[in-house]
Amino acid sequence: MNHRIHWSLYFSIWVAGIILLGAVIGALVFPVGGMILESPKTLAQLAWKGVRFMSFYFMIWAPGIALVATVARAYRLHQAAAPGETPSARVGK
Repeated sequence: MNHRIHWSLYFSIWVAGIILLGAVIGALVFPVGGMILESPKTLAQLAWKGVRFMSFYFMIWAPGIALVATVARAYRLHQAAAPGETPSARVGK
């Protein structure tokens, strides 16, 4: 049971971190783009639109990336637990 909580938490942290990264990128990039394109909206409006748009975009990709990262880490830890054993040696067992 403890391993389930551990991996669920690891997955959730990855998802939340990726979405937060998207929100921060959106908050920084959208106002810069608005200034370059001379948008009539205020910088706060552009930042909020960037947070909403980019966090949604990153939310679409976050679960897949988190799943791959979680499985890769679990695989590495599993391989480190049996250092003398090769993958081909386990096939016959």
